[in-house]
Amino acid sequence: MASKINKEAAAVRRGCNEKNGVVMMTATIFILGFVAAFYFGWKYSLILLGGLPFIAGVGVLWGASME
Repeated sequence: MASKINKEAAAVRRGCNEKNGVVMMTATIFILGFVAAFYFGWKYSLILLGGLPFIAGVGVLWGASME
């Protein structure tokens, strides 16, 4: 029984580590993308920033559907 619990805990640990890595990578790419966009084309970036609530809403719905 102890070995089964240990295997289950290891699987959960691996899953959490992978998810945390993906979340951090995605957030970093998103932030750096906005920084680069404002640096190279700030007018266009302001227009796209208006669509950010829609993008965030779709991301929340997509995340909720994956659970």
